[in-house]
Amino acid sequence: MTAARSLRRHGERARERLLYRQATPLGGTRSLRTSGVHIAGGAKLYREYKQFEKAKPAICKGLNLNSRKMTFKDLTYVMATWASSS
Repeated sequence: MTAARSLRRHGERARERLLYRQATPLGGTRSLRTSGVHIAGGAKLYREYKQFEKAKPAICKGLNLNSRKMTFKDLTYVMATWASSS
């Protein structure tokens, strides 16, 4: 089972847990703290993910993209578009 299929099957709570588990430990690593890099905690990343998912259909429509059939390059462009407008 692919990760994407697993997330679809387990739903929104699984997405939240995944983002939280992946991001939270990174925020406290010494190398990142001393380099001045800040990684948001899991809760903030999840809020931003939800905001992106809410905005994605309108962005895709404006770019004439099918949100269900995007390439990785398309998704990256949609994400950059969203990030620059946030």
